[in-house]
Amino acid sequence: MSQLFCQDKNIVIRRSFRSKYLRLSVNRTGTISVSAPLFCFQRDINQFIEKHTNWIEEQLKKIKPKFEFQNGKMLTILGEEVIIDHNPNYRITEIRSGKLCIGGDACFTHRRCETFIKKKTYEYILEKAEQLAFQIGKKIHRITH
Repeated sequence: MSQLFCQDKNIVIRRSFRSKYLRLSVNRTGTISVSAPLFCFQRDINQFIEKHTNWIEEQLKKIKPKFEFQNGKMLTILGEEVIIDHNPNYRITEIRSGKLCIGGDACFTHRRCETFIKKKTYEYILEKAEQLAFQIGKKIHRITH
């Protein structure tokens, strides 16, 4: 596997004896990869990439930027606007007076925000599902993440 840089984008080239054709893909994170036959010339791969530059740019434009959970940023959690408030002295992650209070090391803020939002969303969905199940006379056995 080799890497090529094209227009400030990192392109991963995978060579495989099973590949018969050149194949181009862009994943959700924006990684561009080319699968190529084992004995394909590098110049052919470069020409293939150049030929499909417009397609690559279109795919990259479709990718939504990942939200960065940082101290002071505003976000909406289940309809409630909160501001991320990181303080290493906080013991638990909770919403308190319009702030999402997050403790611990700053490097874990993103993960703690994601975990908190997933937990709150799961609790909300479970509550709504139980209400609906009660209305129709059914029982919920399991809700998976």
